[in-house]
Amino acid sequence: KRRAAEEALAVLVQQMREGHYAHQTEEEDRPGIYPARYRDRSTAAINVAEDGLVAVERKTPPLTRAGLRSALELLDQAVVRWFGYTPATRARMAVLIRWFVIAPFAYVRKHRGLDLPVQNLILTGNSRSGKSQGAQVGLALWGIRDRTHMRGYEEANTEARLGEVLASSAFPVLIDEVDFSNERIHPMLKLAHENLIARTTLTTTRQQIHREALAPLCLTTNGKAPIADAVRNRSVVLRYDLTDFKRIQTQRGEFDRDVKPRLDQLSCVGSYTWEVVCRNPQLLHERDWGVLATAILSNAYRYAGLNVPAWVDLSYDDHYETDTPLLAQETVALALRDLIQR
Repeated sequence: KRRAAEEALAVLVQQMREGHYAHQTEEEDRPGIYPARYRDRSTAAINVAEDGLVAVERKTPPLTRAGLRSALELLDQAVVRWFGYTPATRARMAVLIRWFVIAPFAYVRKHRGLDLPVQNLILTGNSRSGKSQGAQVGLALWGIRDRTHMRGYEEANTEARLGEVLASSAFPVLIDEVDFSNERIHPMLKLAHENLIARTTLTTTRQQIHREALAPLCLTTNGKAPIADAVRNRSVVLRYDLTDFKRIQTQRGEFDRDVKPRLDQLSCVGSYTWEVVCRNPQLLHERDWGVLATAILSNAYRYAGLNVPAWVDLSYDDHYETDTPLLAQETVALALRDLIQR
């Protein structure tokens, strides 16, 4: 009876506050990174440069040079060997990693009204082409490959369910196999992009229950429906095709054997990122999230005594040439798949 319990508890909490029988703290209890305090709760005014940040349920280990060095060597191997088989795929993976480096700070940056394509990352293209594999590498940077941060689309296919996912954590959340033909989720994705509150519901006694827009979302989709302009313009979109499908299928066994069991080592990258931003929170004033992520990764390699790899600052855009025969092949394959499914 979750809904009934939430409504009853909301009334009880309100009565306790009004009667001064309870004290409400401002401490966050959901995983993520938050402003240390609010100068004004009503306006959500903050000053992270002076007050700093606080992390709740941070799962990254204590920072050591040896641990960071091992993590960065594994990350470089993943990008170059497993996901960097063409210049375009190497650049795409570089953008994915940079997004996950900065994503846990998206909620704090949203208070500052900074640029927020970082709020959503969309991986679109053929099924079984490595989208979820790449996203798991990103989640591993913060040690959050768990049930809270890896969801199926059935848990977010309505406005209410997506609101609960957004309010579950301020760390990035992966939602697999999203169907963008479901227009019910579009307003929520647009609203959560810029607003601190994703959804407000009313109980039967007219008590308000807020669902904060905490989590930046990594959404994977097989491209059954085009991504609406309103959503695409508020997101970072990375595309996958049949080349990825063929390559991933041939190396999946080796990846699962040699890399997947070691992914938890990558959380040392999150440790370094947290230490840097925690000690210098004014870095979050940087308007371009890509520039900030590139600087953090580059300095991480230098701190670990490694050369900065060339992929760290690669950009992924439309300058890569389109493989027209491959695109035609992909179109036919998708049409046949949909026909068979129907």
